[in-house]
Amino acid sequence: MSYEEYKKEIVEVARKAYARGLVPGSSGNISMKMPDTDLVMIKASGVPFRDMTEDDIVTMDLDGNVVEGSKKPSKEFRFHLGIYRVRADVGAVLHVHSPFATLYAVLGRPIPLVAVQAEARVCSTPVVDFAPAGSEKLAEMVINAYRDQKTNVILLRNHGVVIAEKDLREALNLAETIEDTALIAAFYEIISGLQKEK
Repeated sequence: MSYEEYKKEIVEVARKAYARGLVPGSSGNISMKMPDTDLVMIKASGVPFRDMTEDDIVTMDLDGNVVEGSKKPSKEFRFHLGIYRVRADVGAVLHVHSPFATLYAVLGRPIPLVAVQAEARVCSTPVVDFAPAGSEKLAEMVINAYRDQKTNVILLRNHGVVIAEKDLREALNLAETIEDTALIAAFYEIISGLQKEK
């Protein structure tokens, strides 16, 4: 694929994530590492997924230098770049605020993997302690969580979800699976609690 084709794919996946209710407003961010390079394309700061165009993508190197694009990169660029540095198997990072998965992040609890489709793809959904969005502390904790080679989903306390996968489409698929699993788990816990009260 060409440089411009990669940009189009990022925009396409971002808009699908918005359409599927994974990222309200201008929240969330998305990136991909260009194959066989040290370059990362990432969404510009403050741009809603629903309105993204190719002009809203900034290219950075793994040291955090902007090499292409006139806009400011997402404030979460530190953990995106850090994940790529510690995980050679990761080609895309998707950070979303999907409602039910974020519910578990607010509770500070891993999502119970009650459905087989999640259990087949995810070992666990560890929770990273709270730190301000865009902070070096948050980036450090996210990067450390992803040092575990089995980890592909983490929850950010009171914040949202970070997915790391081999490519953008797999990241979107996993984000949908995690949100669906969180919804099922939440209703399972509610119904189980009601049945115990009888």
